[in-house]
Amino acid sequence: MDNSYIDSTDIIYVLIQLVDKVMNVDKVSMNYGLNVPLHNAEIHMIVAIKENEGCHISGLAKQLCITKGAVSQIVSRLCKKGTVTKEQDPLNKSRLILGLTEDGERAYQYHEKYHALYLDPLIELLSTMDEQSKQIIYDFLKKTNHYFKTLKKEITIL
Repeated sequence: MDNSYIDSTDIIYVLIQLVDKVMNVDKVSMNYGLNVPLHNAEIHMIVAIKENEGCHISGLAKQLCITKGAVSQIVSRLCKKGTVTKEQDPLNKSRLILGLTEDGERAYQYHEKYHALYLDPLIELLSTMDEQSKQIIYDFLKKTNHYFKTLKKEITIL
């Protein structure tokens, strides 16, 4: 393809291909150093628990912008997989404090390595660009993200 002129539809097509590839990476369950596979929602719940020490279900739901029921379901699966613990809050008996087991900590560490594996090359690529180019990419992605948020709201009312 001749790079002297890039049609807008070509850019959109490449963006759609990229989004599809990213979505396919996120669909794959991985073991993260464990004997059981973890789904994307499960590993991200482990990350949220690790990064919010002493958290509880309603606090995570609020932070992650998902329902308490969704958090509760994921946490229950993670407890069965031996990665998360639930202990009664000594200050509020109706609340459970969430924590990670050794396996949960291991999964968190593997997840961090996994992120470095695919994020570091992208950071390196961006570091080769001048600030103006990075600003253009950033602005485009922010506006595209906003567009899809708006589109999702419009689609739900159809």
